[in-house]
Amino acid sequence: MIAFGCAGFITLVNAQFVSEEVVYDNILGKITGQYPRTIEYGDEILLAGDGRKVTKFEFEYLGQFEPEGDETCIVRFYTNDGEETFEASSPGTLLFESAPFTIFPDYNTAIIDDIAVDVPDSFTFTVEFGGLSGRSTDRASLLLRDPVLVGKSFDDIWVKQGNGWTPWRFNGDPIANFSCRITAEINFSVKFKTLKRKAGQAPVITVRGPRDQTIIVYASNDKKVWQPIALETLKGRDLTLVDEEAAPTGPRYYRTSLINSTPIRMENVQVLPDSKSRMSITGPRGLPFKAQASDDFENWSDVFSFSFQTRPITIQDDKAIGKKRRFYRIILNDTVIEDESTIQETIAAFPEDFTLED
Repeated sequence: MIAFGCAGFITLVNAQFVSEEVVYDNILGKITGQYPRTIEYGDEILLAGDGRKVTKFEFEYLGQFEPEGDETCIVRFYTNDGEETFEASSPGTLLFESAPFTIFPDYNTAIIDDIAVDVPDSFTFTVEFGGLSGRSTDRASLLLRDPVLVGKSFDDIWVKQGNGWTPWRFNGDPIANFSCRITAEINFSVKFKTLKRKAGQAPVITVRGPRDQTIIVYASNDKKVWQPIALETLKGRDLTLVDEEAAPTGPRYYRTSLINSTPIRMENVQVLPDSKSRMSITGPRGLPFKAQASDDFENWSDVFSFSFQTRPITIQDDKAIGKKRRFYRIILNDTVIEDESTIQETIAAFPEDFTLED
């Protein structure tokens, strides 16, 4: 008889992949006003979700002009790492600038969908209307809507004056939120966000990845033998852990990767004519594991040790001969990687990549 115990098993469930998501949406709120300008201006926003590669940007505007064919708009994205102004960082690093495109009279939605721009959690988008005098019969305005349905926006805007950026408010009437929608591609990758170590203490590692995805973190002293030190499903975007096994001195290497492709499974279990047991094992490629067997569910011995491949692995338990009952389980294992170039995951090193604190 072959039985499968559940205690000690590692179960990884595939998460549903979503390639794109709306990370900011203020198009469906109530129109509370309009704001015309002939100089560059825009709004600082905070994105929701996990997507940070913008693939589509939509915004609403009102054109109040008789078209002559030279009315245009330029859209820009900025990181807010510029000069400190009224306790806020102004737009600084330019992330994206569109080519000038034609705008039209009346209420319109402009759509830019041929982009792939990596942005931080918070950034400023701006518009610059051209070919307009600014008079009431020759101008264009961004629309104001409230509330923001996806993401957040501060109750102010940025206006680019001759001497730099100036924050602007309407004193709450209306709330200073321009109408736009942002769609972004979710980057299914994982990276080290922060690496810190205080003198005499263990390294503290923060890993960032997509929400609800399972990640694994390994540690090594020589880049050959890698010990899994964390296997977690991200509830937020970040996971912070402490490497208690790290020596006080000497190099220490870390790598991390997502585990999304294949759940760990033991299938097609057979009892061969000679009473040996054979089974098929699958799991995320590169994840090190041990297959173990037991007669009493208490004492376990190794049957097979390897790393999951792209195809199922067939293993055989020669010691099952003569056993009335046999339990099997899969556990994480150390793995030896002889060729460092085969490691495709994010890698960090101590002390080079760490922030050392007193």
